[in-house]
Amino acid sequence: GIKKEEVYEHVFRFGMPAETKGRTIGVYGIGLKRAIFKLGENILIESDDGEEFFSVRIDKNWLADEENWELDFECQEKSKGSPLTRITVTEIFPNIAEEIGSITFENKLRDGIKDTYSIFMEDRVTIEVNDKPVERYDFAFLFDVEKNFAPFHKKYIFDDIEVEIYAGYT
Repeated sequence: GIKKEEVYEHVFRFGMPAETKGRTIGVYGIGLKRAIFKLGENILIESDDGEEFFSVRIDKNWLADEENWELDFECQEKSKGSPLTRITVTEIFPNIAEEIGSITFENKLRDGIKDTYSIFMEDRVTIEVNDKPVERYDFAFLFDVEKNFAPFHKKYIFDDIEVEIYAGYT
């Protein structure tokens, strides 16, 4: 889950803070914000980091208010037990609703999620589309005992940047 303070500091921060040290690659980035705001006018973000649960709503009234950019947390309480982050978008814009209403779109979305995120979906992450879990690829180890070949997984850290390399999985 997302920690509550990260909502302001990272997730819905627009622009870079003045005290930014060096170059950074955002975790949430403009892509998340842009996608959410282009889909619809009512956004509910729920998150549980294992210690605290919160929900925050961004709706057309908040978007129309040019003076107040503070997000109102609707619910703040102790953790419900399982870490999660759920983003629900309703009041979908008509042009988007038409496009995403087709089974073809849903299948392409499921395939894209499966292709991109299967490795993260092992035991820790569940991604749902229309309340149905996206299936992940089952990775098979490609190794030949006789040729002493085994899959490769290595984690490197360079100047506080973490890189993981996977090879030999299908």
